[in-house]
Order: sequence, then structure tokens, then C-alpha cells
Amino acid sequence: MKYVRSKYTLWETESFETIITGYEVTHGNISLIPNGLLTIHKGYSWDGATGAIDTRDFVVPSLIHDALCELINLELLPVYEQARADEQMRITQESQGMPWYRRMITYMVVRVYQINKRSKPKRKILEIPT
Repeated sequence: MKYVRSKYTLWETESFETIITGYEVTHGNISLIPNGLLTIHKGYSWDGATGAIDTRDFVVPSLIHDALCELINLELLPVYEQARADEQMRITQESQGMPWYRRMITYMVVRVYQINKRSKPKRKILEIPT
């Protein structure tokens, strides 16, 4: 079996206010309640700042973004919430003291990636009768 080791594992349960409101979702170590409070429970693992320079000011933003993207990818949140998840990353980067030019670059890269990811057609599996 192949597996990818995560870079980070949360050692304590943490909660964060987000701009994604109106949903009640729980999956594994992640829960989101209607007022936008995102709780990520002890033991959650994520890979850090995928495709970017991994710095202290990107640890919390990457945690929140990865958790929200997981909920979107599992279709527990609607795909149109991706833009707000990306915006939440930028807001959190600012609160962590990330310089404005890095916030803008990482936001643009994430948006382009998400748009390209969503625009690719899904492959269908065809069953051939025997």
C-alpha cells in the first residue's frame, strides 16, 4: 500500500471563525456550524502550503484552507463555496502577518488551480458486458 505522510498533525482541537456560513457539516476531524465556526479536531493531518514556500505565516491558513477544501471535495459543501474558501485563506494569511504580495500571489495561484481543476471533465467508467 502506498501512502503519503502528512507534514503536519494538529495536536490540539482548534476553532476558527470563517466567512462560510449557513452549513452544518461534520466529517472525520472537521466540523462547520451555521455561524461559520470551523472546528478542526486533534489528530487532523494536512500537507501544509501545497506548491508554495511553507512558512510560519502559512501554517494556520493552509490548515483552514485544506479542511474547507476537503469538505468541498467530498461534496459536503457546494463547489461554489470554493471561492470563499480561497478568500478565507487570504484573510487568515493577513491575520498571520503574511506580506501583501505573498497573499496576492498565493491567492491567484490557488484560484487558477481551482478553476482549472473544476473545468476538467470527469472521466466516466464504462462497463463492457461480458
